[in-house]
Parts: sequence; structure tokens; C-alpha cells
Amino acid sequence: MPAPLTTLSHWVCQQLNIAEVTLNPIVNGLSARHYYRVHHNAQVFIVGDASDERSELKAFIFLARVLRDAGVRTPIIYYADEELGFFLEEDFGSVDLFSLLNTDNAKVWYDAAVKNIALAQNMAEVEGYILPVFDVAWYRREWTIFIDGYLTCYHSVDIESHAAMLEKTFELLVENNSTQPQVFVHRDFHSQNIMVLDDGSLGLLDFQSARLGAISYDLVSLLKDCYIEWEPAVVDEWAIEMMRTLNVPAVSDQQLLMWFDLTGLQRHLKVLGQFARQIQQGKTSRITDLKRVERYVALVCERYEALAEFNLLMKDFIQ
Repeated sequence: MPAPLTTLSHWVCQQLNIAEVTLNPIVNGLSARHYYRVHHNAQVFIVGDASDERSELKAFIFLARVLRDAGVRTPIIYYADEELGFFLEEDFGSVDLFSLLNTDNAKVWYDAAVKNIALAQNMAEVEGYILPVFDVAWYRREWTIFIDGYLTCYHSVDIESHAAMLEKTFELLVENNSTQPQVFVHRDFHSQNIMVLDDGSLGLLDFQSARLGAISYDLVSLLKDCYIEWEPAVVDEWAIEMMRTLNVPAVSDQQLLMWFDLTGLQRHLKVLGQFARQIQQGKTSRITDLKRVERYVALVCERYEALAEFNLLMKDFIQ
């Protein structure tokens, strides 16, 4: 549960040295954090309540600084209390990239966004913080979200009868992700977490869960966005071109595309589990998003022979 508004208001008043304040709620999607906009002396601030995930606030504060030092626009954090889980930060406005994207401008915006991916990936090691690793245990945790949320609860699949095939698929995806260059991964680098600032530059949000992982991961999040979709052939073209702008080894276009596709499959299977759970909890608006992610999954499963058995299972659910 978020902190009482009276507690949060009192904290904000203390930081700004004022007697009272009005907290204007901001709709923040699926985040466990709660945000409010505050106006004070012709300035606008964002107040964040991360009391439900205080352990991530330290990472958020640290990464905001080191990413900004690397050239990525992140909010300036003016005040923070890690014990309470409260923070006061710069307001990036209300215009996210998602709201501006269309078929005419998507490539231009994505090129700009990929420059931020490159800056983060090229960030030198910094003292005082060890980036958590996308390891087998973490991949297993996300795989379980897919198994439990999508296959078991949403489609009542008898997992035991498919156990060997599912484990083989899991191992394929882990190998694909683990053998790529391991770099800074935002984990949710999609258009709703990228803000378009007044000067036309891009500002980055929601990076506190960053990990060390596959070089294609953030590009997949961007180009195979769970909330907006482009022609598959166009995405393939963009993916290869944009992967080449990152610090990838000298491998074939086919290898780059496989990295991109299978990394996307691992991510999207986890998302299917999350969306399926939300739908079962009554959030029927997620059905459209789930169908979009299912299409991503189907395209990749059809493309690779190693996924043939898994594809047969998924065909039962994806129309």
C-alpha cells in the first residue's frame, strides 16, 4: 500500500519549506510507485512514492546520476528519503514517445532512442554500484511467470505432458541471451517510458530495475513494443540496422536477427504471463495488448526450426 497522502504531503512541505501543498495524482500504468505533480514558486516538480519498493529507490537515485553523466537525460532528483521511499524530482512533462509515434516518424524517433541505448551500453563501470545480472535464476523466474500465468492459469495446459519440450525451449532462450555481449539493460525501454522534452530531446524513466544482460534486449523492447506494432519486415530491417550502431561483434545479419528474435521471445513470453494474470484479475483492456504480444511470439516461432515443437503448442492458443 502507498503511504498516506498526509505523510507524503508533510514530507514534501518539509523539503520545499512551505506550509501546505497540493498533490495532483499522475496516472502511472502498472508501476508500483505512485506519482504526483506539485507546483511551487512557478516551478513544477514530480513527487514519487516508492514506499512499496524502497529497495529499488537507491538504484534509481544512483542510476539517474550515472546515466546522466553518460549523456542520457534522466530526471534530476532534488530530495530523496530512502527509508520512507519518497523522492522529489524534475518534471519531464506529460508527452511520452508513444503518444507521438506514427508510420511517418517512427524511424526518426527510434534512431534518436537507440542513441540513448548506445550511451547506456557504453557507460563505463562506476564505483559504488554493482549492476545485477540477468542470470539463469532470473530467466527461470521470468519463465515461470509465463508457465504459471499464461499456460497453466490462462489456458489450463497440462505442463507435465510438455515438460521436456518446455525445458528445451527455456534452455535455447537462455543460451541465446547469455551468449550475446552483456551490457547495461534498462529492461523496459519502450515508448511509454521515454519522454519527449520541450526541446525535442528524449528523457528516460523507469530504469531502476536495470540489469547486465543481452545487447539486443532494449532494442527488442523498443521495436517490438507491447503497446504499439509495426510491419514485421520493417522491424527486421530496423533491427539489423540499429544493432549495427551498437557495439556488436562482427557477425552476420542472420545472427543479429536471431539474437533479436529469440531475446524478444524470452521477453514476450514473460509478458504473456503478466498480461494473462491481469486479464484474469478483471483488467480486460489488456486483451488487445496480449493479442499483440501473441503475434510477436507466433512470428518468431514460425521462423526457427528449433522452436517447431513449442510452436505446435502455442498454435493452440494464438489465432
